[in-house]
Amino acid sequence: MKRFLLIGMLLGLAAGPLGAVEYAAQLSEGGWSFRHDGGGCELRQSIPRYGEVRFSVERDRDLQLEVHPVHPLAASGKGRMAMHPPVWRHDLSRRDLGVVPLLAGEVLTVLERERALEVFYALETGHEVRLEHVGSAGEPVRVTLSPAGFRQVLADFRPCLDRPARLDFPVIRHWRVQFDFDEDRLRETARPTLERVLQRLRENPRTRLVLGGHADPQGERDYNRELSRGRAQSVRDWLAQRGIDPGRMEVRVFGESWPLEADSEEEVSEEEVWARSRRVDLWWTLP
Repeated sequence: MKRFLLIGMLLGLAAGPLGAVEYAAQLSEGGWSFRHDGGGCELRQSIPRYGEVRFSVERDRDLQLEVHPVHPLAASGKGRMAMHPPVWRHDLSRRDLGVVPLLAGEVLTVLERERALEVFYALETGHEVRLEHVGSAGEPVRVTLSPAGFRQVLADFRPCLDRPARLDFPVIRHWRVQFDFDEDRLRETARPTLERVLQRLRENPRTRLVLGGHADPQGERDYNRELSRGRAQSVRDWLAQRGIDPGRMEVRVFGESWPLEADSEEEVSEEEVWARSRRVDLWWTLP
């Protein structure tokens, strides 16, 4: 039996890039963990020395798959994913899952619902999923997601897949800037956040930004829509003045339709809740 396992492991290594640096969860450590709170659900697997893989569904967005590396890439690029049978599953077959975009920064890649489900179902059916890319030092890298323990957490996670979501794109990172009452001018306190957004967009020129403008429920509905539009445009103009192509930024207008609610444990006034809703959400996403 050990002989067959060794042969299978050698064949598996031969299938990947020559001399690749291998990262994989050990079978004894390869389980998936489930997390749930009021905002969403996550399935996580830790890859020793490499980072973490997460399936997530949030209150305001659909399923996506994220890879969070310990050592971020210095520049964006491309990788490739494929599903493979583990050495002990001779009944399964290999299938290419295609090219995936890679990002500089703390999130290596993010896959939207359709592509995330491909990986999800591959793991559910017992396949390993491999991500191959070039590391920061130019070395070929192969990361293996293990199916070990995946099916044990599905009963907890599946209800999250059925919840309605508002956003129709994957979110790599989310920032938020607040506005004063009845104002669409940027606060000075928004600058540190906008500087971080600017840096991410410069480092990853193929990504884009969706700007969601919001208002509190005071005032007329049409007025609130235009106020929220002005807030989103103020953020877009600030970034455009610093060299970001306006074509990479999409303005979406929500008006008063998407208020931020207080948590059930919080004791806050109605005015404090309204103040939170005077905002622009900055969703960093893929083309």
